Amino acid sequence: MNKNYKSKIEEIKRIMGTFRSSYSKGCVKITRTESKEHARVKTEVGLFLLKQGYHIWSEATFKQPYKGRADLIAVHPSGISYIFEIVSSEKEKSLLRKARDYPTDVIAVDVKTFKYEEFEI
Repeated sequence: MNKNYKSKIEEIKRIMGTFRSSYSKGCVKITRTESKEHARVKTEVGLFLLKQGYHIWSEATFKQPYKGRADLIAVHPSGISYIFEIVSSEKEKSLLRKARDYPTDVIAVDVKTFKYEEFEI
């Protein structure tokens, strides 16, 4: 087995082992407490990621030693993974805490400036 391929598989397994989700892979969970804009942006980011070949989970809760619940987790078969937080009024302090407590890179997506046509990672 190719060494690079093996390291990609190991990274995917590592990320997959850091969270649990009650929702199916590929589904975006929308709650009644979310604003319409938050739900729209979360759904559009999820769609973008699916079209890019990522596997996604929404509202996944992290296992110890990590903390919190992410809006979206994206894992690509190449071994790349991201956590997306959809923000509208969230303070920078909260985002910094999540970056510290989450198992991989956190990308904040601002609902006020998000445009699907211009989105890229």
